[in-house]
Order: sequence, then structure tokens, then C-alpha cells
Amino acid sequence: MKPFKTLDEQIEILKNRGLIIADEQRTQIKEFLNLENYYNVINGYKDLFLSNHNPNLFKLNTAFHDIYTLYQLDRHFRRLLLPDLLIFETNLKSLLAYHVSKALPTCDFYLDVNFYQFNPQNEASKLLSDLSKLIQHKSRHNGPIKHYLEHYDHVPLWVLTKFMTFGQTVQMYRLLIPSLKNIIAKEFALIHNRDYNCFIELAPIDLESIMKTANFFRNICAHEERLYNFRLYKKPRTTKIANILNIDKQFIIDGHLFTMITMLKLIRPKSEYDGATRFSISV
Repeated sequence: MKPFKTLDEQIEILKNRGLIIADEQRTQIKEFLNLENYYNVINGYKDLFLSNHNPNLFKLNTAFHDIYTLYQLDRHFRRLLLPDLLIFETNLKSLLAYHVSKALPTCDFYLDVNFYQFNPQNEASKLLSDLSKLIQHKSRHNGPIKHYLEHYDHVPLWVLTKFMTFGQTVQMYRLLIPSLKNIIAKEFALIHNRDYNCFIELAPIDLESIMKTANFFRNICAHEERLYNFRLYKKPRTTKIANILNIDKQFIIDGHLFTMITMLKLIRPKSEYDGATRFSISV
């Protein structure tokens, strides 16, 4: 069993492993580790600074400030990226709610499995079960879902999307019939074409790849996980995206931070994308 270590003991462990910590920094570092968590800071960001010959030791002349700086830089990246991912999530939910609701025979038919494509893994049934549970849970509290159920006996999709997770939104899009998926993908392409004075066609399968990638990075940012060297376990579809943006797909194929920044260029207005990608660093 891993024994508990006090803040002073944690600092001594780091010093014994070769990390430079001046005595006058000790109080400040203790406060930092107390608030940020030793595991998050050291285990999350130590790898760049470990000796090539002995992974239990730090490289010569490595100071605690080096790890601290990388930790703060990564937080800076998350704070820059997250707002655009949240806006994309809002945009996607809005387009999904509008075009799906427009196509529904009744306002709550989105909860009918027959509305979706046939799926051999029965993903539609799982999604609809989750959405029904979400409606049931929210109906117990004062708010728009309870209001609509009491006054209209149903919850429109444009109300429910506010409470759906990004993952549920992506899943619903994946299960839509091709014509609806194509309409929503075209909406994002229209914005890009207008802003960049060009003509691109964004296929639903490419938008799905962007959505899945954005969902992973959104969760990384929202939960303060390590971002700077994060890579998707399953590589996203990037060939079409690389061709559209006229860049080498090798730069974005690994599904890392630059992949997400590149994808944002296709789904965010030019003025907002240009502002979001000016990474001013002050740590």
C-alpha cells in the first residue's frame, strides 16, 4: 500500500531525486502542492525532466520552477482552447435541434427509435434510454424541462439539448439519417466559405471526426487534465481536412493539440478563430 506523505516529505522525495528546491522556496512550493496536488503536478509533468539514464532521477540542473512553468503553460493552453470548444458545442446543439425538430413529425419523435438509422449495435436505443432518464431527472427540479412537461406534456429537442452532454450530442448526430447529417455539415461549410472566400464541402463523416475530437479535448480542458502532449488513442480522420486546409496530414494525423486547433479553423468564424489561436504566453 502506498503510504501517505506530508508536504515536507513530498519535497524531500523530490530533492532526493535531484530536483533543485531552494530553502526560501519551500513554503511557497508547499502551498502550491497543497492546492494543486502532488500527483497532478509531479506525476503529470515530470517526464520531460527525467534523466535518460535513470527515470527515478531528474536531469541535471532541473529546478521545481521548470515543472511549475510547464504546469502553468498547460493550464494556459486549456484556458485558451476551452471557450472555443464550448462555443462549438453550443453551435452544434443549436443546429442539431433546429434541423432535427424541423424534420420531426411530432415534437417528441426524437425519442422514437424509428427516427434514427438502423444500427446493429442498438446505439439508438441506448441513447434514447439515456435521454429519457435525463428528462426524468430534470423533471424533478424547477426549470424548463419541468415547465414543458407540465404545460405541454413533452420536451422539445431545442430545450433538451441544453442539458445533453457533448457525447450525447455527437451520438445523436451519428445516428441521424444521411440527409439531416449533410444539412448540418453544410451549415459549418457555409460559414467557412463565406469567411475565407472559398468553396469547400464538409462531409458528415468529417464533421463527425471533428466532433469526436472536440469532445475529447473539451473533457481534457474541463477536467484540468494534461493537454500539451495529449494524443487521441484512435487517430481521427484527417486526410480530407488536411486537403481542405492545404496542409500536410502528417502534422495533424496523431490527434494532438495542433490537430484540434487545425480543426477549429473549419468550424469557427475566421475572426474568432484568429483571436483564439493567438497564444500569448506569460508564465
